[in-house]
Amino acid sequence: MLLMHFLRALSNLGLYYTFAGTVAGAFGASMALANLLAQSACFALSALLQRRRWARLAALVPAILLLLGVGTVDRLAALPGLAYLAYLAWQGEYSLRWGWQADVFSLLWKAFLPFAPLSALFGCQESIVTQGMPVFLTAAVSSVLLLRSIRHGPEIYCQRRYQARNWLAVALLLGGAWLASTDWSMACVGFVYTWVVVPVLLGIAMAVGVVCMTVLPLLLRLVVGLINLLFQKGGEPPPAMSSFDDILFKVQKMAGVNEGFGRDFLTALVILISAGAALWLFRWMVRRRPGPEGDASAQLERASLPEPPKDERPVLPGTYAGRVRSQYRRFLKLCQKNGVELAPADTSAEVSRKAAAWTADRPELEALEGIYRRARYYGQASREDVAEAKRLYAKLRKSMK
Repeated sequence: MLLMHFLRALSNLGLYYTFAGTVAGAFGASMALANLLAQSACFALSALLQRRRWARLAALVPAILLLLGVGTVDRLAALPGLAYLAYLAWQGEYSLRWGWQADVFSLLWKAFLPFAPLSALFGCQESIVTQGMPVFLTAAVSSVLLLRSIRHGPEIYCQRRYQARNWLAVALLLGGAWLASTDWSMACVGFVYTWVVVPVLLGIAMAVGVVCMTVLPLLLRLVVGLINLLFQKGGEPPPAMSSFDDILFKVQKMAGVNEGFGRDFLTALVILISAGAALWLFRWMVRRRPGPEGDASAQLERASLPEPPKDERPVLPGTYAGRVRSQYRRFLKLCQKNGVELAPADTSAEVSRKAAAWTADRPELEALEGIYRRARYYGQASREDVAEAKRLYAKLRKSMK
């Protein structure tokens, strides 16, 4: 469970640090990924000590001490994430819910796709590459690993073999995130930007310029002519139109006088918007409640099969297990065709419970579920199991019509 809570923190806090780290990086911050890893590790430790409130909160102390050695901007950017973890530790909120984590992942990539080019447009290319992108990749891969794991329930993702694969994936993830934040990565991105992105952008700009140079003067002459016909007597141009250069000079002069004020105002506006967005984000994450799939860490309907000793496990052709799973997929399509509402996070036990309302053959449902479980999670199936799965499917298809 330690790894699951670590991935949960990487996913949820990564959603915040992807954007906060980019904005803070524009003001000189450089510790977004370090703060994310430290706070996530402290949250995982807090989950191990969740029986006592004081121990849960004490586990977050290393993340607090880390803030003492960073700059002011990094400290300000890290405080909301730390406050979020402190709230979870105070409430004892350590549940793992598939639907909720799916919402976090969906918001992460949907918000980052427009955010990245907009940040580059406003001159934050270095910040988005060295701060935002590594955190985004870390959070995205962590979300995928977490969703893949808690989809099966504790009886599956707590197995040693499964945990070993996940730890290896996390190690590769952290290594890739570190590599993405190095100067070498920045040089590679700069090369691609200079020799690939810039020529494409210049080509688009030249095409737009040609269109503007040919079309806009015609439109401008048409507008000026209409104004002269409607508002001017004697054919003389309006004073405002004849003194366009003077107006432009006055505007530029005003902009020069107020340049410092405009920069300060824009900075304050960015800070206020960022603070408001962070407040909304954490309130959204705190207020989320478990959906129909319930709590993956306390799933009552997930029934685990007793694991047979290794020397007694039959070695069967993998095609038999695959054919059983194929029959079960046909059964799922049959359920949906007959109006059974299935969610992506539904387990086989939940599918049987929902399908029971549409058929009286409940023993057949339980039998098909048992054959599927052995084929799905242990790879165990025989020719007789395949034939039995087909027979059960045929009987259920008749009873659900």
